[in-house]
Amino acid sequence: MTLIENGLRERVILRVDGGLKSGVDVLMAAAMGADEYGCVLLLVLVAYWFVFLGFIVYFGLHL
Repeated sequence: MTLIENGLRERVILRVDGGLKSGVDVLMAAAMGADEYGCVLLLVLVAYWFVFLGFIVYFGLHL
């Protein structure tokens, strides 16, 4: 509210980083006005990598 009252909200980027453990946390941050979210993409990439490794192990392929 202070940023909006002083006319500074458009001049800053609010970034939420750390502590995002579920989609609910991301939705709460968005509801509070966050513009950027850290570590969410990292979690997606890690999950993708585990799925990829499972595919490699399942089919007996070697990197």
